[in-house]
Amino acid sequence: ALGENYKSHYYDYFVELLKDTDWNVRFKAVEALGKLGDKRALEPITECFNDKSANVRRKSIEVAGLIGAGERLLTQKELGKKILMKNNLRL
Repeated sequence: ALGENYKSHYYDYFVELLKDTDWNVRFKAVEALGKLGDKRALEPITECFNDKSANVRRKSIEVAGLIGAGERLLTQKELGKKILMKNNLRL
């Protein structure tokens, strides 16, 4: 539902979603913060390392590692383009 429009002004909204009772919402919030790549997200994401959902814990560790390294998660569109370029293919 969030689409690929991950702008920095959504940061606070995604951080708030990390407190949702639904693990899938928390998972998607961590993912969205990873796509933003904002270093401010490191602290709230590391709090998810102890989440009751194993899926949220795994995703938060992945995202924190990327953000800590100065990278971010790719959107599906970006990932598709990267794969096409790697294989010298065109759309």
